[in-house]
Amino acid sequence: MWYNENVSNKIQSVNSTEKVDVKENRLLKLDPELLNLLLIDRTRTTNKKSHYILWATEGYQELGAKYKSNKEITADLVTGEHGEVIKPRTAKTKEEQKARTKGKAEVFTPSHIVNDMNKLVEDNWKKSHKITSEWQDFVKLTELEITCGEAPFICSRYDATTSKPIALTRRVGFLDRKMQQINKHCDTEKEWLEWAKIAYQNSYGYEWQGDNILLARENLLYTFIDYYKATKWNTKKSEPNVELQEEIAEIISWNIWQMDGLKYTIPETKINAKIYDWEEDKPVEYKQIVDEAIEVSEQKRQAEEIKNDQDAIWNL
Repeated sequence: MWYNENVSNKIQSVNSTEKVDVKENRLLKLDPELLNLLLIDRTRTTNKKSHYILWATEGYQELGAKYKSNKEITADLVTGEHGEVIKPRTAKTKEEQKARTKGKAEVFTPSHIVNDMNKLVEDNWKKSHKITSEWQDFVKLTELEITCGEAPFICSRYDATTSKPIALTRRVGFLDRKMQQINKHCDTEKEWLEWAKIAYQNSYGYEWQGDNILLARENLLYTFIDYYKATKWNTKKSEPNVELQEEIAEIISWNIWQMDGLKYTIPETKINAKIYDWEEDKPVEYKQIVDEAIEVSEQKRQAEEIKNDQDAIWNL
């Protein structure tokens, strides 16, 4: 029997991708507003006009003028006959993958390495905060995946390098770890929803390329659905209603945002990117957060230098 290992691997990859790829046509049919929430650009949107994330990649421009790098991704460009335009990295051609790696340094991380890195962060945080049993403190921990791609460090629905689905109990993203604790400890829907929203409000990621932003946001939404279906009280394993999905999608649309990570601006613009401060209940420029963190770090460094100088004087 004729057998080609490369062809077999490719077929397996395609089958895996089909299992995990979120279909924009399905989202549109379920609720057009839900898809719009996953496409919206919160930084540039005003009360008078909605703006959407930019393509910010040249990989789609052959499809027409509306697919150029500086154009917005609107629902009509990724649904209907264009419903298969957005795909995970593993479903893209090898040539396109190489071009994205060369042009935007796009490299995805295998799930076992994601697990090692997230576990190290979690273990170090527990040691520094002397946390042993307070799962609520862990859920409240604010975490950020920089240049997040399809957000494998946040939620690992599948291995980003193979598209192989990952069982719910074996997922390793930092949001997964929080949701696993919530599913373990919350016995009622009210309590579960309260902590699930807190977990999502404290999980952030930014990315340059617009297709990755949509994929990441979709992954976070479907992660919510997966954990909702697996709760103790949801004996029928039903999905959350559309209104609840919209509520979570609104959080996701703020917390997974498009940004040039070097300039803190919307790609190829001078507009400072905004995220949402859920504790203060207001939008804030990401650059302001970085500047304030640098200032605090410098103050701590100076205080440490003064203390060291004083200790040295006492030891003379």
